[in-house]
This record gives sequence, structure tokens and C-alpha cells, in this order.
Amino acid sequence: MFLLNALIFLLLGAQFSTLLALVPDSSLGSILRRGAIITAVAIVVRLIWVPLVTVLPRLTAESRRRAPKPRWRPLFLVSWTSMRGVVSLATALALPRFTDQGYPFPYRTEIILMSMCVIVLTLLIQGSSLAPLIRLLHFEPEQAHHAEERLARRETTRRGAEMLEDLSREDWVDQRDVEALRTEVRERVRANEQLGGSYVGRRRLRLAMIDAERRMLVRLRNEDAISDEVLRALEQELDLEAVRAGAGEAS
Repeated sequence: MFLLNALIFLLLGAQFSTLLALVPDSSLGSILRRGAIITAVAIVVRLIWVPLVTVLPRLTAESRRRAPKPRWRPLFLVSWTSMRGVVSLATALALPRFTDQGYPFPYRTEIILMSMCVIVLTLLIQGSSLAPLIRLLHFEPEQAHHAEERLARRETTRRGAEMLEDLSREDWVDQRDVEALRTEVRERVRANEQLGGSYVGRRRLRLAMIDAERRMLVRLRNEDAISDEVLRALEQELDLEAVRAGAGEAS
């Protein structure tokens, strides 16, 4: 998607001078004014439309019970983020160059230039104001997903512990492995019950520790303190631990 956006804007820049040459200088000011008017209309319409379509479905009692009441801060922010981009330009560029009679399509160049004007103005006005607006609205941190995450971790840990106890009675099981995993389960329960900190923070710390441990293993091998076989075996354990800690996930 980012690549397609980049290609569209490259095409826009490549055709800009050609489009300007097709428009008389006397008409350029009028085109820019109309583009500014269309930009203002697009912004105002979205500021009205987004709250409207959010509130209308809640007219019935059933929908009000199922959906929480929308808060005005995120609603206003969504209404404001109405930058026009690829869709507007693609629609303008999709206009045919010539009519069925072979004449140039009327006002095609002007429409494309006005679309470009809307894109630039919305990107400059709304895009540049988005970060200050977010700071000004003072959004409260979302807490619901933290409770859900704690519930999910608590229940999955409980189910894993039950499976461990069931398997501990099998003949092939080494009780030393069982006890090691019981200790791990207790550590996971203790971590889940902590009110402070976060999973993301602990993950970053653990991954940094794993990276340091991996470098130490390589150093020991280079100093002939351990063999390549020991290095590979312990590196495999670190790889598994890194995957479990969330290596590769978005921070």
C-alpha cells in the first residue's frame, strides 16, 4: 500500500508541470480557489458525517445496550483525519482523455489540478495538525485490553499447569523436568499478578538479556572455553527463549 501511494505521488510530480502548461495562466488562480473551497467542504462534511453515522445507529435501545457510548475526543479525532489521497487522484486520472466524438474531455486538466490542490491542502492542514491535536485532547490511556490480557494469561497458565499435572503421572516423564516446569509456572503466575510494569517492558528487557547471553556464548567459544557443540546447543535454547519472549513482534 505504501508503495502504491509512493508511485501515485511520483506520477503526480511527473505530470505536474505538463498539467500546468495546459492551463492558461489566467485560469490558475480560479482553479486554486475552487480547490481550496472543495477542501473546506470536504473537511466540514466529514466533521458532520462521522458523528452522524456514529450516533444514528444508537437510536434504538438494543443498539445502545450492545455498543458503548462514543466519547467525543476520539470521535472528533476520527472526523478530523480526513486527508484525501490516492482515491481522489485516481478518480480524477481515470477520466478519459477524449470524448466519444474525439474531442478533449472538457475540464479534465482542471479537475486533476483541483484534486491535487485538495490532496496538498488536507495533507498540510490536517496532517501537520494531527500530532498537536492529539496532545491537546489529552487522551486517557486505554485500560480495558490490560484486564483482558491478564485474564487470558491467567487462564492459559492455569490450563497449562493442569496439563503438566496430568502428564506428570506418565511413565516416560522425568520428575525433575516436571519440577522445573512447575517453578516456571509459578514464576509466570507471579508475573501475571504484578500490578506494575508491562509485558512490553519485560519483553524488551528479556530480549536484551538474551542478546547479551548470546554474545557471551560466542565470546566463550572464541576463547576456546566451550566447544562448537555446546555453543549450538545453548544457542538453540536462547532461540527458543527469544521466540517465547516475543522476538519479532511489533513493539
